[in-house]
Amino acid sequence: MLMEQSISENLDSKVVKVPIVPKVTQHLAVVRRKNVEHTSEQEELWQALKESFEK
Repeated sequence: MLMEQSISENLDSKVVKVPIVPKVTQHLAVVRRKNVEHTSEQEELWQALKESFEK
């Protein structure tokens, strides 16, 4: 079983899409520890994520 967003439109003929009822929603949470020194790469990713959700 896969979420519809994670599969290609070019499915093998043996693969069938079956909707789940009731509709299942998804949530994504990004967390990080306080008072921990983060690398510049981690900080850059964190800032980019924050900015993308502020829009």
